Amino acid sequence: MAGWEGLAVFGVAMFLFIVVGMAMLGHREPCRGESHNDYFRLMVDAAGEGIWLLDDSANILYANHRAAEMFEIATDEMVGKTLFHFVDGQERGLAESRFKSSRLGRDEHFELRLRKRDGESLWVLVASRMLVGEGGKTLGTLWVLADISDRKERERFSGHLTQRDPLTDLPNRALLFDRMVQDIGRAHRYDRHVAVLFLDLDRFKQVNDRFGHAAGDRVLLEAARRLASRVRRVDTVARFGGDEFVVVLSDLASPGEADTVARALVDLLAEPFAGEGGECPVGVSIGIAVFPKDGSSPSELLEKADAAMYLAKQAGGGCYRGWPGS
Repeated sequence: MAGWEGLAVFGVAMFLFIVVGMAMLGHREPCRGESHNDYFRLMVDAAGEGIWLLDDSANILYANHRAAEMFEIATDEMVGKTLFHFVDGQERGLAESRFKSSRLGRDEHFELRLRKRDGESLWVLVASRMLVGEGGKTLGTLWVLADISDRKERERFSGHLTQRDPLTDLPNRALLFDRMVQDIGRAHRYDRHVAVLFLDLDRFKQVNDRFGHAAGDRVLLEAARRLASRVRRVDTVARFGGDEFVVVLSDLASPGEADTVARALVDLLAEPFAGEGGECPVGVSIGIAVFPKDGSSPSELLEKADAAMYLAKQAGGGCYRGWPGS
């Protein structure tokens, strides 16, 4: 929960808990022609947050206008349905736990992903409290719902940016290391292999010098597209930096499978790249290191694949080499 946002919703919730409790318990003499229920609806429907009043089985006894707007459903259609009708399937366990906790008299404040009528996600910040009347009689559980979908989308986008290369949108080093750790862990458990291919584009500096950096960026984008088109969904293509890429081949039955892929990638990137000033011949040098025989950690495998790539460079480029001794 974001600090100030959470405090604001908590404050609103406390006010509404008091208002609803007073209205339901009759702590105000109604005006002529006005019932306590009229007062309750007047105050709660004027709230800027969604309000649900739930019974012991989590059925919705009352929903205010704001709740109906948030879920894009009429209030009379919402009333009578269970809370869990609107809960995202993956969040049901959390919703059940927090509802039971509030029924035990605990005030709850948490984030929850719900679903609108059309199935679209709706992230809310929930403040819940059990309402108790005179003599300890339970009147229901009040949920105050604040829409935080915009904030969640900003967080998702920000997280995407921290894990992706801004030019190619490929995984960056941080995400690459994370995936390598997972791939190595699975390979260790199931006695499989992971191959790390370290790629460096040949003659990329000449492209920048002759055609400009914009042309260089287009070559990088096209190289990323070609690489991604030739690997499986379970594999990873990452931009390591500059004109360097890393391809991680996971769940291999034998190390020899990496040679087949590397040969195909050399041929693929040997095809000229189209540029505004003419075709750009580039090519690629690739180094290979394989788990477990060449290393057991991401850093060790990358280091050896990088060293093997330089052997390919020394051989004239446009080829691949494995880590010596592998």
